[in-house]
Amino acid sequence: MKGTIALGGFALGKNNIAKETALPEGSLRDAINVDIDNAGKARLRRGYQQIYTGTNIHSLFKRYFIEDTNLMYLNADNTASLVKADFSSSQVAYAEMMDNIICTNSIGNWVITPHGVSRIGIKDPSSAAILLTTNGSLPVGQYQVSMQFIDTNTGEFSAASDIQVIELATPSGLRITNIPQPENADISVQIYVSLANGTALYRTLTVPYGTMSANITTVLDSDIALENADQKILPHGDFIAYNYGRTYVAQGKLLWYSEPMWYGQTNITRNFWQFASDITVLLALKNGIFVVADKTYFLSGTKPEDSQLNEVSSATGIKGTGLIVNAENLTSPSSEKGEVAYWFSDRGAVIGSPNGSILFASEDRLSVPSANKGNSMYTESNGIRQMITTLHTTGGMNSKIGATDSASIKILRNGVWI
Repeated sequence: MKGTIALGGFALGKNNIAKETALPEGSLRDAINVDIDNAGKARLRRGYQQIYTGTNIHSLFKRYFIEDTNLMYLNADNTASLVKADFSSSQVAYAEMMDNIICTNSIGNWVITPHGVSRIGIKDPSSAAILLTTNGSLPVGQYQVSMQFIDTNTGEFSAASDIQVIELATPSGLRITNIPQPENADISVQIYVSLANGTALYRTLTVPYGTMSANITTVLDSDIALENADQKILPHGDFIAYNYGRTYVAQGKLLWYSEPMWYGQTNITRNFWQFASDITVLLALKNGIFVVADKTYFLSGTKPEDSQLNEVSSATGIKGTGLIVNAENLTSPSSEKGEVAYWFSDRGAVIGSPNGSILFASEDRLSVPSANKGNSMYTESNGIRQMITTLHTTGGMNSKIGATDSASIKILRNGVWI
């Protein structure tokens, strides 16, 4: 006798772990291109609309994206404006820093403000100067020389160059040639020199951009000492975060952090943690930072020197799936308020709390395929809030930005297609 099978809603969502003939009430085996609301009702997902066409588009964040080698901004009318040319074609990772956006790519760390894009920190002098002798009245002895760049508009310093040494066998002067050059004309070069056989270096001379040589011929008269000789520009990397006056950058297995309030400088001898495998997730919350590498860790505290690195779980993370979201937008068992961390792991979706605890939001009902990278975003459309994560096993860049996506509907419950 034929009859009608009445099915309720699917409030528990997809479940591909339980047997097809024993799905929990309110679950479904598969759902393709449908949205399921909080009441468990399934509706066909809306079709997509192409809003911008370009080439080699990737690294989308709050309307910023990369097209070819350029950093672009998607306007409200779906046109795109150039933000910075020749920004690099490599993947870009972003994070928020107060009212600005910071990002890292293959050539540096950057800050995006309403006024444009600038490098975080000034690149330190990378080439060595040539030290010679000339006429002068400097005493006999050994002299140490170092240089740093200074932005004449902001007063920001770069890290110092490696210290070079020259010996004066007779009273004479120093001639410095091949002076390293900064990136632009707004940056000058400050030269620091020690006293004869001294260990401290003092600011002796400032020369403008384009100056390739300078002479120091008389006894130094300065009390401005070089204070950051052991610092270098903060390395760029795979991920970036901001927390309590410092910038954090994940570069392979290393997690670097900047000096306090000097977002572009670090002490390369001590300002880092090293993990057993490459870092795949880096997300900062108010009480600490989640770091996922060979395991899941939480770096608690506001000062790196006082922080504790706590192992939270043996779960690993899928590179690129990390995102900071508002907890009120998640329909998970989490009771958190404010910002939480979200990422995808080898055990499914993860929600990280500001106190360092984590919740595996889908482990009991969703088995996910292995993947080496992915992307996540939060969407809200027609009253439905969603976290969307895509997983990839191979590379490739999309060439279109779409609003939504849909094609067909397919639901399987208890072994029956409906």
